[in-house]
Amino acid sequence: MGTIVYTAKIVKVGDSASVIIPSSHMKMLNLKIGKIVRVILDNSLYQPMPSKVIAIYKKNLPEITCSDDEINKFLEAQYNASIAVQEGIINKPQIESFILGELSKYGKEFVNRYNLFNTKLQKAMPKILKELDPQELYKKIN
Repeated sequence: MGTIVYTAKIVKVGDSASVIIPSSHMKMLNLKIGKIVRVILDNSLYQPMPSKVIAIYKKNLPEITCSDDEINKFLEAQYNASIAVQEGIINKPQIESFILGELSKYGKEFVNRYNLFNTKLQKAMPKILKELDPQELYKKIN
């Protein structure tokens, strides 16, 4: 079997709480209704990317000279924006201003580095996603 990590909202179901599992995830792990699975609840939403994952970004973005910590801050801001959209706090057209607002606490030069990172990321994303295939990534990290 494998492991899939994703963010889910806790919903009320009768007198209990539940997390919805996407059917695509169930198919990937060959799960059926009624199957017993291990569940780990974690209230910290963003987990910094392991250095092996950051290395994939750096390899596909050679013109970016950011540290692992800076790239993690960029990705965390993007992640927080996606959560804000899911929660209905912002709508999709507001994503970029939300991200820039989060990153502005690190200064204007940091925001400029993010803008360059984000522009280059859009072009390199197909290659990065191919390398971030969940099964291959799991093998690299563990």
